[in-house]
Amino acid sequence: MGRAGTVLRQAGPPLLAAAMLLAASVTGRRAVLFPEAVALGYGVWTLRREAWARPVPLVAVPTACAVVGAACAWGPGPRWVWVAVALTIAVGLLQCVHSPLIPAVSAAVLPVVFGVRDLTYPLAVLAWCGVLALTVLPRPGPRRPTTWPAGRVVGFLAGAVVWILGVGVLGAPALAVAPPLLVAGLEFTVTGGTVWSWRAARRVLLMGVAGAVGALALASGGPAPVTGGLAVVVVMAFATVLAEPLTPAVALAVVPFVADVGDPLLVALAFLTGGAALTVLPAAAARLASGRSTASG
Repeated sequence: MGRAGTVLRQAGPPLLAAAMLLAASVTGRRAVLFPEAVALGYGVWTLRREAWARPVPLVAVPTACAVVGAACAWGPGPRWVWVAVALTIAVGLLQCVHSPLIPAVSAAVLPVVFGVRDLTYPLAVLAWCGVLALTVLPRPGPRRPTTWPAGRVVGFLAGAVVWILGVGVLGAPALAVAPPLLVAGLEFTVTGGTVWSWRAARRVLLMGVAGAVGALALASGGPAPVTGGLAVVVVMAFATVLAEPLTPAVALAVVPFVADVGDPLLVALAFLTGGAALTVLPAAAARLASGRSTASG
């Protein structure tokens, strides 16, 4: 791809964040914000995750999850029950179609967590993922299916649902279940992450920093496309320093703009707490579930 390709790899995610925030500013609709599209761009462009770089799934899977989330956002009864329902359906969908696009889970959960009841939202997810799809070439040959061990999937859902319902019962800030935190927890669990490890600590630290940086960007009062884009640059740089290519982190830098919360301390604490809980609880539950499965086999 040459020089132009190198520029896209590094500048693509912050430019996509800036374009998204500009669209939100112009239209006055937060429903056009899909932070995980920035994470997908980071994975496809910067980290070169070949498994994600397939145009049709890159559009179809997140959009299908967004439709699920938009429907669940209108569900009657406690919001947090519907968050759990949207998460379960999205994870089940990924498992059924053997998709590696874990960030698509965020598309299902975001409208429920943040009360986005706007039919523009699925169209926005379709549009942003369409932009990503235009930058990747179709891969020849059959796609290698992605299937996670059932014990890890069950463990993740068990741990995540406990945390989601706990946040609802305790009346904790919705930021503690910000969709990218759930994406990070799912990624860590299904890849067999060890609970008490330097990798887990790095990931949680990066999530907290991403939240603080995003909130500072919002609180600065500057043009959202500029401050939000710079926040993504800072988070990408910090991820490089930590040697932790955590794609949900760049999405977390945009989440304060969705939630309209510009308190860096509040956001950082919510992301640190939620990130730690969604790293530890699902991974521990997955190990327990996998152990029981092995014993019964």
